[in-house]
Amino acid sequence: MDNVFNINRFGKYFLYDLRNLWNRFGLSIIIMGLVPLILYLTVGIFSSLAMQGWVAPELPARIGIFWIPFVAICLIFGAKTYGFLTKRSAGSQWLLLPASRLEKFVSMLLISFVVMPFAFLGIYMLTDWLICLADPNCGQALITLNINQFIANEADGFVYFPANGLWLIWAAAVQMISVFLLGALCFRKGKVGKTILVLLIFGTVLSWVGIAGISGMDVEQIVEQNNGHLEDLEFRVNLCMWIAFAIYAGGSTLASWFRIKTLKH
Repeated sequence: MDNVFNINRFGKYFLYDLRNLWNRFGLSIIIMGLVPLILYLTVGIFSSLAMQGWVAPELPARIGIFWIPFVAICLIFGAKTYGFLTKRSAGSQWLLLPASRLEKFVSMLLISFVVMPFAFLGIYMLTDWLICLADPNCGQALITLNINQFIANEADGFVYFPANGLWLIWAAAVQMISVFLLGALCFRKGKVGKTILVLLIFGTVLSWVGIAGISGMDVEQIVEQNNGHLEDLEFRVNLCMWIAFAIYAGGSTLASWFRIKTLKH
């Protein structure tokens, strides 16, 4: 068992992996996390130059801008942090590190799915909250948002996601990171671009299958049959989202494990 997973050896390797994260991606996390400050200063300076006084970005603008660094950091993380594994010299050195492949893989998952997302979200949300605290014109801080309130306005209030729906942000991050991490481990060059291309092809195929599957269904009849069971919709929506999460994140993670297990140079 010690040859497969030793907690002391894993701890030492995990610390090494944390240093690797900082060296390869730490600056990117900090810069992406400070986007609220960059946005606030940019809007304020340009509005002042336009003789409109200091204008602070309001909540809708800050929500829209949030998704830009969020998606970007999820897409490039795998290639920047673990993309070196496909290189002959650097990959061979990684294979020779004194830790089992399982220990390296578990450390990779913790770094990718826990440490990096929470570090980015922590810096981003803290920065946004401090700005809103200093300038009330910004409105509500992102960290205090309740996603269920927005959904209730569109869905008559019968869909509810646990933890104010904030877990959806983490789940979205894990899904994207897991897919693009797999791409970083499989492709030697053009890791992000080739992964996007594969996703486009995969999405097109799924669309065709989905259209073929519902082409013979009576949508109006299904809606009528479920009108009396709206109390089940919350469970069904959450279940479908967890299933989608398991398929994308679980499938990509499993494929990454087999790639790590068979990695040779």
